[in-house]
Amino acid sequence: MTLLQLEYVAAVVREGTILAAADKLHVSHPSISKAITALEAELGTRLFARTNAGTTPTAEGQAVAACAERIQDELNHLRHSLEAQAKTSISLNVFPLDTTPYLMDNIGQIRKQFPHLSIHIHQDTLTNVISSVTAQEYDLGIVALPLQSLQELSPKLRVHTFRNERLVVACSSRHPLATQEYVIPEDLRDYSLVLHDDKIIVDILTSLLRTHNVNTALTYSNNNTLIKQMLQQGNAVSIYTSALEKSDPLVRSGDIRLIPLKDDSLMDDLLQVCFVCLSYAKRPLAFYEKQFIHLLQTLDNER
Repeated sequence: MTLLQLEYVAAVVREGTILAAADKLHVSHPSISKAITALEAELGTRLFARTNAGTTPTAEGQAVAACAERIQDELNHLRHSLEAQAKTSISLNVFPLDTTPYLMDNIGQIRKQFPHLSIHIHQDTLTNVISSVTAQEYDLGIVALPLQSLQELSPKLRVHTFRNERLVVACSSRHPLATQEYVIPEDLRDYSLVLHDDKIIVDILTSLLRTHNVNTALTYSNNNTLIKQMLQQGNAVSIYTSALEKSDPLVRSGDIRLIPLKDDSLMDDLLQVCFVCLSYAKRPLAFYEKQFIHLLQTLDNER
């Protein structure tokens, strides 16, 4: 019995036919057929019933295929573990809106500890960051998500939480809303609202507005600098998180004012935003990735 034979059995069960399995594995049909026949002779039992309708696994074939899948999972886990131990780089895909200060503090600290570590940073939309980590195109993703959205993430993702913030309305210090202690959705009815152009964000916020029958003029942009220029000039208001209060120069200078968003008809946690680091659940974290996440959480606790 060989690993290759087991792989062939599992592939035929998954794909339904020897021909389909051969196409999937990029090997010849006779190679798979010959390997399975030899395994059946060694085990002394039929693994597949071959008929004109196709190749159907027997009970023994199902058992061997299930065992083969478990062995393959263990081998993949071992390979990823060995790769993780030897890994000397981290690739990050980040949604830059509000996450930048946490990322920069963390990068600075890990560079001091591990000066030879390579760090590759890419900025993308919230939706694309999540999908890219799910597809294992990046090691880690850093995003801010409403608490309710965390429950909707794919089980393929491992979620490392490091901070909670609240939704706030951002506007010019000269805007009529700037003098209010808090803002409710109905207060936005008479003003132009600019939102970050991302499906998850737009769906959540427009749903919130529709709940209160707020039909405000909407502008969408994936340029954070442009959004803040619109706010500073008083041409629109937007929705961010309270994290901006500690990091954004325009907020700290007073040019942009942040006002808490309040909605008595909603549970409080629906207005909470969670900053998280995402990784692929079935892939063991490399040493440097663990350190990176630990620093992210530690620095947050020190703030």
